Amino acid sequence: MFRLSVMCLLVLFAPLFTPVAAAAQTLSDDYRALLEDAAAFEDGAHFDATVRLVARNAEGGAEAVAAALDDADPEAAARARDILGLPAAAPEAVAEAEPEAADIAEERGVLGRVTHALISPPKEDPLWTGRVSAGLRWDEGNSDQQDYTLGLQVERDLRVWGLEASLDYAYSEANGAVSRDRLNAEALGERELGERWTAFVQGDFERDAISSYDYTAFAGAGVGYRLFDRPNLSWTLRAAPGVRYQQPATGGSETGLAAELSSDAEWDVNERLTLGSETTMTIADASRAEQIFSAITEVGGGWGAQAKYRYRYEFDPQPGFGRTDSRLDISLVKEF
Repeated sequence: MFRLSVMCLLVLFAPLFTPVAAAAQTLSDDYRALLEDAAAFEDGAHFDATVRLVARNAEGGAEAVAAALDDADPEAAARARDILGLPAAAPEAVAEAEPEAADIAEERGVLGRVTHALISPPKEDPLWTGRVSAGLRWDEGNSDQQDYTLGLQVERDLRVWGLEASLDYAYSEANGAVSRDRLNAEALGERELGERWTAFVQGDFERDAISSYDYTAFAGAGVGYRLFDRPNLSWTLRAAPGVRYQQPATGGSETGLAAELSSDAEWDVNERLTLGSETTMTIADASRAEQIFSAITEVGGGWGAQAKYRYRYEFDPQPGFGRTDSRLDISLVKEF
């Protein structure tokens, strides 16, 4: 009789001793989707509120919320644990999630890590993403020639702070002489101000002996407004006053106030095709407009083919140079 009573008590109180990991399994798909959307597409205040709301109402409570985010977004999970007053995830859990990273860092060295990034497929939803490219370029306008190009882009998703940076280099020779040695570098740091608004600082530098300006540079700060911020469609408008430096091909240098207006849109048509459009208008003593269209098709394993067309219009070109320049790039790209 005593043994039977003990067994009954164990059955009745077994839920109290159920591991926390089991509670995480009771979180519904709807709650999981809500948490992941809040982490990916909303600002910090809304994410905090969503975490507290789900923790109060979902079966499994705070532990279930943290465990669900551990699987989808470790950074968001760490923030959720802090909001809910939970201890940080165990180090061994992180080690299990990324067993290969330590091996790469310890055994392969820098060259091994670069090789690993080139031959392995991209991660599913990384915070940092990047793209390297190599290809050919055809110019028309102030120069008519074919170039060999190299490019690098890195980007951090806009979750409170975001970053975009790119480096583009083109080189060619004609009749044994260097006919193109062009370098362009751009960087943009952006911070969320709410669901739609952002604040940012930016800088860009270009060296191109073939254009009417050997060197141009711009540095500014401003605000942006996100017209669309969806998983497959993003469109942001930005305006930034700043300072522009130019060194004309005819000699001398110019520094003055300027303002840059831009539109940046990207549309994932499907899993294999992404279209992009970048429009930039620089308002200054010598104003400039530029339009870039791009298309990237995935061919598998993180590899893709990219076509990019740029059209530039100088409102006040230097003597001896035309107003327009157009450029077509065909590149093989690798995402990481």
